[in-house]
Amino acid sequence: MPINTSQRIEFLKNIHLFHSLEEEELLEIASNLEENEYASGQVILRQGAYGDRFFLIYSGKVKVLQERGRKEKTLAILDGEDYFGEIALLSRRRRTASVIAIEHVVLLSLNNNQLNFLFRKIRYLRRNFLVNVNSIRLAHQVNFKWLDRGEKIHFLAIKHPLILWRAVINRSLFIIYFMLFLSYFIVEGNMALAVLFGVLLLGMVLWLIWYRLVWGNNYYVVTNQRVIHLAKVFGYSESRHEAPLRTVLSVGVETSLDGRIWGYGNIVIRTYTGVIVFPLVAYPEQAAALIQEYWKRSKETSRRSQQADMEEVVRRHLGYAPKNPTLLKKSETPLPNAETPLKKRRTLPNPFQTRLEEGSKVTFRKHWYILMQRTFKSSLILAALFIIFVIVIVIETKIGFLSMTIMIGNIKIGLLLIAIAMTTILWLLFSGWAGWDWIYNYWDWQNDVYQITAEQIVDIERKPFGDEVRKDAALENILTTQYKREGLAAILLNFGTVEITVGGTKFNFYDVPKPSEVQQEIVQRMNLRIAQKNQGTVTAEGERIAEWMATYHRTIEEFQRKEDSNKNSK
Repeated sequence: MPINTSQRIEFLKNIHLFHSLEEEELLEIASNLEENEYASGQVILRQGAYGDRFFLIYSGKVKVLQERGRKEKTLAILDGEDYFGEIALLSRRRRTASVIAIEHVVLLSLNNNQLNFLFRKIRYLRRNFLVNVNSIRLAHQVNFKWLDRGEKIHFLAIKHPLILWRAVINRSLFIIYFMLFLSYFIVEGNMALAVLFGVLLLGMVLWLIWYRLVWGNNYYVVTNQRVIHLAKVFGYSESRHEAPLRTVLSVGVETSLDGRIWGYGNIVIRTYTGVIVFPLVAYPEQAAALIQEYWKRSKETSRRSQQADMEEVVRRHLGYAPKNPTLLKKSETPLPNAETPLKKRRTLPNPFQTRLEEGSKVTFRKHWYILMQRTFKSSLILAALFIIFVIVIVIETKIGFLSMTIMIGNIKIGLLLIAIAMTTILWLLFSGWAGWDWIYNYWDWQNDVYQITAEQIVDIERKPFGDEVRKDAALENILTTQYKREGLAAILLNFGTVEITVGGTKFNFYDVPKPSEVQQEIVQRMNLRIAQKNQGTVTAEGERIAEWMATYHRTIEEFQRKEDSNKNSK
């Protein structure tokens, strides 16, 4: 049955590409859409062909396949309200992937001429498309190793290029100014001022290079699981602040007059515990609409999945055949229990171990660099005493210095005796204190532990011969996570702090090695725990509903039997 105009307009309103368009503009687009149907297995687009049409999925599902040599890779599964074909169409390049229907599909499409006509006629329409195209292009250029399996990037951006060009132009004026003075002082033979302006010139050039690196190392990411602000200041700091998509409350935009003129602004994502800001993003209103769409879509997808799982549980309990065997199989797949580790890593026991796995429990300690900082003075004293001891032994071996004697009054005293006495005094004064200080700080370092189990995170601080403070929280209650590496030592040695927000409480895993991996492990275990609890909740609720339905049917049958019995007795 053909899709009428009103249905097309309602369909377009749900897609961010047509955000902020007037009713008349939506009507213009709807009237130009061409309707097509494809059967399961039919090829819609073929890799390598020229792009001349843009497609919107009205119903059904398709898969996006890319051929690399003799191998095929599935890039994505798309369904209702998704779209494809816009990149090749806007860039006038060949298709980079094939699209194949995996069930009966109804598509609405625009050809190249129609889309360009609408771009010229409808304000902001091209911007809406460019936000998505730029996001996909950038995603192809970077490789985030911390993404989970099955996690897809919906939005990816960096700061507006205008911010970089403004800095370049402003500093370029200073560079020209310094070059002129440098040339003048060289000609005049004033080498002192020439060297000064040469240093200033070099510093400004290095600053520009550094700023370019900083500008390109701030990424704003929204996936189907979380919202992430990734920031890296070259040679100084690195951080990743993220929140699960389920904790997002609203998505807003903040712009200045200058930003509205040049097309940039801040995207403000509010969560249960605070705000994640994507500053100075190009076309912020269009980008915010894209984020809002996928945020709402993720909630709807989760709701549908739980509803489908519950339906299968009810059908199974009542003895009916499964409506969707795939969902039933998924719900019956056992998840790791509390005794099963999420990852297995072999670790050799040693006194300076910073990561230890025991079943599903992973224990982290601070980086060995922190231990070195705490024990530096005592280690230096112990090393100095050892060196003095070695020097004395060498001198004695070479020249027999300690076998010599000296006269103190009428008493002849050997140098060996004096050396022994002085060494004993030094040991009592310094070595004993340094040794105890080293042991105390090592003990204190070893007692500060951070743990992740299958169900919770634990922060334990214990002072030798002192108090112990223990905090723990359930994994499913985590709202945001963030890691930071600050300072040259932290960057080079790869250690930093992981901050976890649970309600109004913050957990800080201070100075742990590989903080990005620690954060990622927390997120993985959190997602696994939430999946376990959701599965348990759905199963219990489904069983409860099924039992109610079975009780209802038994009651009806019993009532019917009594009615039949009463009629027969009459």
